Amino acid sequence: MPYIEGLLDSSERWARNPETGKGTYVENMTFDEWKQQYVNNLGNSLENHAKEAKPKKDGKYEWNELNVEGYNKHVRGTKEFDNYAKGRKRPISELTISYEEAQTMINKYGNLSEKSFRKQVFFTSETYVGKWADIDGKLYYTKEGRISYTKRKGCHLTPQKPKGLII
Repeated sequence: MPYIEGLLDSSERWARNPETGKGTYVENMTFDEWKQQYVNNLGNSLENHAKEAKPKKDGKYEWNELNVEGYNKHVRGTKEFDNYAKGRKRPISELTISYEEAQTMINKYGNLSEKSFRKQVFFTSETYVGKWADIDGKLYYTKEGRISYTKRKGCHLTPQKPKGLII
């Protein structure tokens, strides 16, 4: 058995909780049972802060400003989400962060200036961004995101497939 510094010298089974990062002792279970309990339910205890944001009256956005309609397309329960879902065959990924939190992520992970303009920026956040939908509609909590820019309509944020997820 390999030695890992910082672990207790014990023969009891333990696992690292992927949500908290803390090690815990686990009852005798198979890997599939552990995965169902800890990985497939990842994020279920997280609060959903996403709610409909009000669009700007003039409809003009700065290049690095979060577009309200783009945000609402990924917030369940908004008319933009419902309209977007009707027009797509593939399930929609959902944001679980507020409009303000999304704008903060754009400021932190996005393009630094309009001159360094890239149409898309992929990032990994320290906190959960939302739920990514696979082709079957199953939702997975994710810290991965994509910021998409347009020249005249600002930008928007979309949850991406979690790193390490094998489907």
